[in-house]
Amino acid sequence: MQQQTLESLYRSACSSYSRVPNPDQCFAWESVLSKFRLDEIGRALVEWQADVTEEYDGRPRGKTFPSPADLAVIVVRNKRINTAQRQFTPCNSCDAGWIRVFQGTTVAGKQIDAKVGALRRCECWWEYLAEYYGVPRSELAAKLAKLKRDREKRKRAA
Repeated sequence: MQQQTLESLYRSACSSYSRVPNPDQCFAWESVLSKFRLDEIGRALVEWQADVTEEYDGRPRGKTFPSPADLAVIVVRNKRINTAQRQFTPCNSCDAGWIRVFQGTTVAGKQIDAKVGALRRCECWWEYLAEYYGVPRSELAAKLAKLKRDREKRKRAA
């Protein structure tokens, strides 16, 4: 199975709208949408295509080719909705936020048995938690450590 890229998603969108791919527009898609996961962009594209809101020219919005900003707005809105509803939506590469790895070390520092493997959290889970707690991904570990310390303080006080 060929791994999908943002460029292939752009080309597929062009094909569905009977447009000739434009390298400049592809660059614009990559510039604006590269911070999002491909599955999120794909869902946003499907949602855009299903949009029947009437545009200024009388045509349904979904019939016009989306700009990368149009798709970014949908992705961000969907993330907020999922976070507000406390729903985790896993990516296509994991199982409910978990991936099995067969090399490396465990959290305890032990070597992973290559025959058995180990479970590790997928990046999509960490992105969800960062969004849920309202912190950048780079600050998530500190936020989780603070929550753990606060929880332990409450236990000791009780």
